[in-house]
Amino acid sequence: MRRILGIFRKDVRHLWPQALLFWAMLGLPAAMHRHVNWISADRMAFLFQPLACWLLVVSVIHGEALVGHQQYWLTRPYSRKHLMAAKCLFLVAFVNLPLFVYQFAILAREGLPPLDWLYALLWRQVFLTILFVLPAAALAAVTRNLGQVLLAGILLSVTLKVGIGLLIRGGYIDWGGYDWIRDCGMALVVAAGATIAISLQYSQRNTAVSRGVLAVTLALTMLVTTAPRWGAAFAIQKLCSRERIRDTAVRVSFDQSRAGTQPLRWGRSGNDPTGVRLEIPVRVDDVPRGAMVGFDWNSVSIKSARGTWRSGWLAFQALHDLSQGDAWLTVYVDPDFFNASLDAAVELDVTLDLTLSRRLRTMPLESGQGLVPGIGRCEFAGPAGWYTLRCFSPFQQASIQMVPRSSGLPEQTQQHEAYAPFPTSAGFWPVSPVSSTSWPNTVEYGTLALVIHRPAAHVQRDFQVRGLIMRQFMHPRW
Repeated sequence: MRRILGIFRKDVRHLWPQALLFWAMLGLPAAMHRHVNWISADRMAFLFQPLACWLLVVSVIHGEALVGHQQYWLTRPYSRKHLMAAKCLFLVAFVNLPLFVYQFAILAREGLPPLDWLYALLWRQVFLTILFVLPAAALAAVTRNLGQVLLAGILLSVTLKVGIGLLIRGGYIDWGGYDWIRDCGMALVVAAGATIAISLQYSQRNTAVSRGVLAVTLALTMLVTTAPRWGAAFAIQKLCSRERIRDTAVRVSFDQSRAGTQPLRWGRSGNDPTGVRLEIPVRVDDVPRGAMVGFDWNSVSIKSARGTWRSGWLAFQALHDLSQGDAWLTVYVDPDFFNASLDAAVELDVTLDLTLSRRLRTMPLESGQGLVPGIGRCEFAGPAGWYTLRCFSPFQQASIQMVPRSSGLPEQTQQHEAYAPFPTSAGFWPVSPVSSTSWPNTVEYGTLALVIHRPAAHVQRDFQVRGLIMRQFMHPRW
């Protein structure tokens, strides 16, 4: 322990300017936040704080460089385990601990009780260490000096950008409320790869193998980041359900009685897929009392004499306008397949990922800013045409919806709510935009209320329609 503390004290004497620079970058956005809004402060933190952090991490690792065979420290009477332990102690003392204090103080200053968000602050430390500190330490461990780090950083950034661009030619797949699962997968890959590379360098100083490990880690990170919806993601999300719902609950079925009618929803959303738009009337029955239904993903298969068309897993607001059990399912079909089977009887098979939410409370809508339990700090504004509510939080534990007071409890929640059981954010600034909702100002301000609800259960439901004629359900403005 004495040797570890000796190395630690030496690093403190040599690297106090870099530490002061990092701490100054922590305080700068906080000091300017009184003169800029939350989003601007967050952007400043995102730009300057990582650079100062990486400089400090690289400097402490390069204090005893691991690449080469002529370093002075090789003749010192301490082991590489002592050296690695001292570096870890320095990073905890001068990176993680100041960050925790900084984030704790920001929440207190902004009126968010820090102890209420302690869980979120600790998880932020975990993901920030994995996604910021470990990669910088691993890169420093396989390079000789700061110049090589800069060159390697540029090369990795270009490779990452080009690689992701090639992998998402069909468009980036938004996992919506399940995105925390992909974030965790990416964090596990980065943590494992960086830890292995650092351990190899400190135990064997095998630079070639360590660099190979980092190259594999980069490739796996790109694959995880751009992965399409993983079939097991729903099963993982279901394990995090707060309630267990019986298998017979929430039945979705085709509503033949409304065939030939069209929904009130005429427009398209920005994330809707392309294709011929069909509006299928459906019934949603046996919803648990007091629960609201939210839609996440859907997969559609249509079989005709010409063959089978499959949509794959899609994440747009396909199930909509739910009212007293009546709803509509939007399906976008490939135009060639649609034209080939226009008047033929087809078989429609649909799989839906649904989320049931429970109301926590209803609050009156107040102008300006205020704290919303389970959410964080919210800002209300009424620009021309719309009432808008934006919320910021260290970790959104509930969801918020703006509704007219006369409408009572909504039957359907907004798409892609916050489902993560713990925060996966790695940002330096402790508060992020997490939720927004709006309502046309065709109603009076005093007639609006906020419904706070929390996801309770996740269910997957299938239903089939036989003998469907697609022409009969084509939307006139597809």
